[in-house]
Amino acid sequence: MKKGDKVTYIGENKRIGIIKSMKTDTRVYVVYSCNHNWDNYENYTGELTDVDDLQEGWIEDTKYDDI
Repeated sequence: MKKGDKVTYIGENKRIGIIKSMKTDTRVYVVYSCNHNWDNYENYTGELTDVDDLQEGWIEDTKYDDI
């Protein structure tokens, strides 16, 4: 996984996001809520997330935080 990759948080409440930056090999900052402005995700705050809780790509039917 790298900056700009689309990911799905696979915890209790699935959410889609984009990796904003890498903290370590096991933790990354992910932007989950950006008002569907995915092209400008870098302008939004990322949440520190464990890589083990992410799946690469967006899973269809996954909730958007900003709907």
